[in-house]
Amino acid sequence: MKKLVSIAIVIVMALTFCTTAFATDVSTYTTGAFDRKCDLSISGTTATCKSVYTANGDDVAKVVITQSLEKQGFFWTWSKVAGEWTKTSDGSSMALTNTVSGLDKGTYRVRTVFTVTDKNGKEETIPLYSTTEKVG
Repeated sequence: MKKLVSIAIVIVMALTFCTTAFATDVSTYTTGAFDRKCDLSISGTTATCKSVYTANGDDVAKVVITQSLEKQGFFWTWSKVAGEWTKTSDGSSMALTNTVSGLDKGTYRVRTVFTVTDKNGKEETIPLYSTTEKVG
C-alpha cells in the first residue's frame, strides 16, 4: 500500500512540474485587437461546434478559422473524430458552426485554430479549446 501511495505522489509531482514548465511558455498575441470564442454543446448524441471571431479594429487583413471535434482517449489524449472545417474572412467578424450526429459515449471538445494575418503580413496561429461535454 505504501508503495502505491508513493508512486501516486511521484506521478502527481511529475505532472505538476510538467504543467508549470508549459505554463511559462505562454505568450501574448498582439496581432489585432479581437475576441475569439470556441463553444461545444451536446444534446443526446449530437454535437454543435461553434467558433466565433469578433473584429475590433482595422489592422487585421485576413482570418482563417479551422475547427474540429475531438474525443478524449486513453490517458488524456485527444483524437479528431470529425471535421477540419475551415472558413476565411477578410478580417471582419465571422462565425463557423457545424453539427455532428451519432456520437459514441465519451468526452468531447472543440479545437479551433485562428490564423490571424495583419496588414503588415505578420501571422499568428492561435489554438483555442472549448470546455468538455459528455455523451452518455
